[in-house]
Amino acid sequence: MKTKEDLQKKVDELRTQLQHHKEQYIKHKKNLMDEIDGFRNKVSKDNVDSGHEHHLLQKTDFPDIIYTILKENGGSMNIMEISKEIWRRHNHSLSMNDMFYTWQYDFRWGATKLRKQNRMKGSTESPKGIWELK
Repeated sequence: MKTKEDLQKKVDELRTQLQHHKEQYIKHKKNLMDEIDGFRNKVSKDNVDSGHEHHLLQKTDFPDIIYTILKENGGSMNIMEISKEIWRRHNHSLSMNDMFYTWQYDFRWGATKLRKQNRMKGSTESPKGIWELK
């Protein structure tokens, strides 16, 4: 049977191993993220050099994107389906910059803009979770 000191020694060894693995994981993750950024930069540069520059979306693009999607789908759609359609059409552009982290907020802002422009029904005029054109 192991003594309390033996068990404590084993716990300390495992903690040391865990710390080492954690440091290796962080280093590996950083290397992978740097590699991904390098690929993104190369793709962006290649697209510009080839004359096929992709339009990187901006927040101000969302009202027209939403309007087009709604119009193409009979003027009414579930918010989740609109979100999926935006991602299907624009995932490349959305994932190329910080918009990747904000686009869900930004596309909801786009709906607010459409309401202020009187192009889309207000949230109290439509069923819950549904966006509708006027």
